[in-house]
Parts: sequence; structure tokens; C-alpha cells
Amino acid sequence: MFNSGLGISVFRDNSTRTRFSYASALNLLGLAQQDLDEGKSQIAHGETVRETANMISFCADAIGIRDDMFLGAGNAYMREVGEALDDGHKQGVLPQRPALINLQCDIDHPTQSMAGSRLAARALRFAGESER
Repeated sequence: MFNSGLGISVFRDNSTRTRFSYASALNLLGLAQQDLDEGKSQIAHGETVRETANMISFCADAIGIRDDMFLGAGNAYMREVGEALDDGHKQGVLPQRPALINLQCDIDHPTQSMAGSRLAARALRFAGESER
């Protein structure tokens, strides 16, 4: 899909399956992956979510975030990033608005839900075929 580009990953919690699945998906789309380590970024020096979101978005086609540590915090953080991206694009700060992907938050784990739905549909299809 892309000839080149960058997909940013922000993992605010430990991850194995989701981290590698996201990296694989970015690769299949033609995007390189770059992890944002908040401890090694200007966030550690007080840079705001809005500033960080807009800064990394200059280079990114997609931003995947996993933030599921604290109830009420992860989804709110993702919404704040999304609003910052929307505002940055509307104000002409960002030439494009990168896709924001919920890799997991305190409310939902949509990538795992999609994989589970696919597995269930496949199992039902096979069960239906064996009854014929």
C-alpha cells in the first residue's frame, strides 16, 4: 500500500503479541516501525501530549497506542492524542492526519477482538461444513 513511510508505536505497558502483530502489519503495509520510548523523549522533560502528538505526526502515517494500565486513563489519553492530531491538521500544522490505532486501552482491545471474531467465524464456517 505504501512505498515507504513510518508507523509509530507507543506501548505504555508491556506487550509481546500486540507489539509483534503491529510491527508485522506495518511491514505488510510498507511502513517502517519506530517505537516512541516516552522515557527517552521530551515527554520526560515536560513536553505535552499535544506537542508530542503533532511532532511525531510530521513523519508518521500511523500511530498505534497501547495504554491499558489504569482505568479511565488509556482511552482518555488516546482521545487526547486524536484531538491533537485533528486540531493540528485543521490548523495546517500537519500536512496529513496519521491514522490512530487503538492497540489496547483500559476499555477495549480491538485488535484482539478482531482476531477473536475472525477465529469464531472460521470455526462456525467449518462446523457448518461438517454438518452437510
